[in-house]
Amino acid sequence: MKRMTAFCVLSLLFICLATAQGNFKDKRITYLWDVTLSMKGFKGSPNIWKDVVRVMTEDINKINDQRTEIVVVPFQNSAYCEVWREQATPQGKQAIIKKIKSYDKNNETGTCISAPLEYAIKNIFTVDKIDIMKLLTDGQDNVNPQRLNQVLSQWCDMTKQKDVTGYYITLTAAARNGELTRRLDAICNFEEIDASTDLNGIAD
Repeated sequence: MKRMTAFCVLSLLFICLATAQGNFKDKRITYLWDVTLSMKGFKGSPNIWKDVVRVMTEDINKINDQRTEIVVVPFQNSAYCEVWREQATPQGKQAIIKKIKSYDKNNETGTCISAPLEYAIKNIFTVDKIDIMKLLTDGQDNVNPQRLNQVLSQWCDMTKQKDVTGYYITLTAAARNGELTRRLDAICNFEEIDASTDLNGIAD
């Protein structure tokens, strides 16, 4: 009887461990990075390029779990300029930081925030990972702001299916929008972070 009880306990323990392992999710951190010319001081905008690169580098270097996936999506007036993916190993972090530091795109464009955000929802976020998104911009969507409202209106329903938390990081005063702030306050799992006075606030 005791042997049978011990066997049942061990069997239950194995089942619990297997269930716990099955429910375990790795993390993915996605940076949607505004790389329009205004980030470099175009037409009198604050030149914050080097500071943003620095704090993104610091944020990536602080990731300790090597199972974490890092995704960087530089964008201008479309869904993306490029898409970079690496694991948070020392080699992976070094590779993606090198791409960030060497990135240089000097074409004059508008700022489209809706397209990269929608791209991340459809092509990056998945149900099998915990997704953290950091959208960094120094301006507002001047390409398709109506579409941005539509994408944001679907955010809560999306996060019910996928485990996503979003941060809308405003890098300058020009990026701040009272109406957008109120909308984000009412949207689940999406928060605006004002980094216009302290860019170090980008990093956790």
